[in-house]
Amino acid sequence: MLIVTRSMFNTMSKRYLIPHPFSFRSSQNPFHKVPATIYISELLSLLQDHRIPPSLEMCTMEICEQSEAFVEQDGDLIFDHTKLILREDDEYFYARANWRVSSPADISQLKINKILTQNVWPPMDSRYTPSPDPLPPNSYIKEPSLLHYGDTPASLEPGRQLLAEVEVCEVLRRNPHPNIAQYLGCVTKSGRIMGLCFVKYSMTLSQRLRKATPFDRVLCLQGIESGIKHMHTLGLIHNDLNPSNIMMDERDNPVIIDFDSCQREGAQLGLKAGTAGWAMEGTVYATRQNDFFGLSKIQKLLIGDEEKGRHGHEC
Repeated sequence: MLIVTRSMFNTMSKRYLIPHPFSFRSSQNPFHKVPATIYISELLSLLQDHRIPPSLEMCTMEICEQSEAFVEQDGDLIFDHTKLILREDDEYFYARANWRVSSPADISQLKINKILTQNVWPPMDSRYTPSPDPLPPNSYIKEPSLLHYGDTPASLEPGRQLLAEVEVCEVLRRNPHPNIAQYLGCVTKSGRIMGLCFVKYSMTLSQRLRKATPFDRVLCLQGIESGIKHMHTLGLIHNDLNPSNIMMDERDNPVIIDFDSCQREGAQLGLKAGTAGWAMEGTVYATRQNDFFGLSKIQKLLIGDEEKGRHGHEC
């Protein structure tokens, strides 16, 4: 099957990962799939350690994630390459094409590299909360994205980032707040953490702003500010506050999500460190100013500059 997922900006290298124009999923929408059989006999002469076994002259893979990367050149975005994440049974691989992959047949020309899954899905720890079994119908599973795997040394261990997010979520679970996403626990398989389970919310703030029906924008801003300040009292900095990381519930209450950029106050920022246009450039450490900068941008989006100073954040 062919599955394409919406991607994100890689702000560190100024490479912009753009979703391929196939079917895709957004942050909380289901997959759309297209059948695909991939022939790899052309790769046999290139196979070595951490590649597909030579005995496989034909296999059926699914493309779990796919995106096109662009680089900035003379003020324009120029196509650079296509990144693919492939799956065969319980094994995962990544490949890079210097052309736009327009059909499954193109994949036969790729150099395919194995992903070390033990570095992606870490062992479950008794300190962590297991997700409900069965999962509630109103839940959302956040799974690790492998699109950056192999791009940098740090990207070879996404499991470390997943564990860091689990640690943050466990703190937030012990200290709940109405404007912070409700974490339900770790989804596991064979003793490994496969994803994090949260309550599912209606839509993002970005989506809500595109709807014609009005809502209390000042109250929304106050809720976001309250959630961020609650995190600060716990010694946590979100580091990626933007309208796509704020959900709206059925009563138009804002709920802060996405804690994979979150760090302890004063800690050095990790692999993920904000979204282009919503984060301060050149930031190295997790400080409250990182969140107040994002909050000031959201304030301008919601109510403009005329309300500046009425709210307690230090912009």
